[in-house]
Amino acid sequence: MSEDKDKERDKILQFARQKFQKQGFYKTSMDELSSELRISKKTVYKYFESKEQLVHDIVMYALENDQCIIDDVISSDDNVIIKFVRIINFMQMRFTELSENWLKDLQIHTPHLWEKIDKFRVDKINNGMRFLIEQGKKEKFIENYDPSLIISSMISSIRTVIRPDFLSVNKLTIVDAYIQTFDMLLNGILTDKGKVLYSNEKKKLKTKLKQNLNSERETYA
Repeated sequence: MSEDKDKERDKILQFARQKFQKQGFYKTSMDELSSELRISKKTVYKYFESKEQLVHDIVMYALENDQCIIDDVISSDDNVIIKFVRIINFMQMRFTELSENWLKDLQIHTPHLWEKIDKFRVDKINNGMRFLIEQGKKEKFIENYDPSLIISSMISSIRTVIRPDFLSVNKLTIVDAYIQTFDMLLNGILTDKGKVLYSNEKKKLKTKLKQNLNSERETYA
């Protein structure tokens, strides 16, 4: 595929990703998508044979991107607390992009993709958390609990709360559900030393994010 075609395909993919993740995809037609992109529907179909293919490619793009970023954090030289805070910050930004409609459409209309996302979460928690738990124990930041129990508890909790029906009934946003769940689980396995550092690192991150926001406001003032 030529560079121009790569750019055209990527433009369609990124536009659809933002639109679908914000509004859901089931009620959005390819006609509507091509109209907003100001290109012909034929051009969209040149790269994506159906809306289902487009949704599939959006999900795979997101999973591959998430995997690269999370793997980079886990393999860094930071202590485990900083790694946890960096992962939480990244996932908070990711979930901010997602709507309940997007999750609902995936779960109802593309269950095979919902299963892929669930498998990705399970694999990352199984492999990444096991590594982080062992690192945390060596650094005296994590209590000497059985890693399998910690991992199983985390998988069960995430599966329970990151569901459209649970979020809707409990009037929670995806971000709130994720952050509060991760926070409770993490505080439950940290040593006193780990809890102090975790609290301090979260405060530093909060201050940094506030400074970045103020800087952006000044830029556009």
